[in-house]
Amino acid sequence: MQFNRIAPYYDALKYLVFGNRLHYESIRWFKYISPNAQVLMVGGGSGKTLAHLLTTHPACHIHYVDASVKMVSRAKKRLTPQQQKQVHFVAMPLQQVSLTTYDVIITSYLFDLFDSSEINAMIGYMLPALKPGTGRWIDTDFRLTTSWYFNLLLKTMYWFFKKTAGVKTGKLVDTQPIFNQFGLHTTKHTKGAFFNSWLLERQQVHLISEAFLSR
Repeated sequence: MQFNRIAPYYDALKYLVFGNRLHYESIRWFKYISPNAQVLMVGGGSGKTLAHLLTTHPACHIHYVDASVKMVSRAKKRLTPQQQKQVHFVAMPLQQVSLTTYDVIITSYLFDLFDSSEINAMIGYMLPALKPGTGRWIDTDFRLTTSWYFNLLLKTMYWFFKKTAGVKTGKLVDTQPIFNQFGLHTTKHTKGAFFNSWLLERQQVHLISEAFLSR
């Protein structure tokens, strides 16, 4: 899967179909990010959400991961020279990236591109990097719905991304049972016509179990 081919047109296509709605849902829970947080942002695309975070949280330091070189290049261009100093940009698949420890993990419209086994692997790879006890995970994505209009739109989107970016999956996965399986529980949630936006935290019982098992 590679989004280099459509990177120059991605923002225009997204706006044409959804307007600014995708962006607004992505930033909904940013007010719960501490001013000087260490943030992991995965699949951030062309960087609109990144630029917003650095505007509202100018002391944040961000590890920005996207597999597309051209998307990362576009994200850099959105930032001022000072803002660029606060971001560590990485253009490679997630599981090839060395992670550290983060106060917040942000995944916006990422998991809709993968099947359930891949999502399990990705969450499992990121979770150990989320700070125990205080770490938060902000996830925004399309939601399963019975709307014929949205399901038709979704099929069209998957067809398009399969042809242009090599996306292999063709259906949405309900990610919340997967998050729960990893000990993440919802503290804030909003549901739109076609979107879910979640603020999640790790359950303390799992942290205790992990601490006991590591002795």
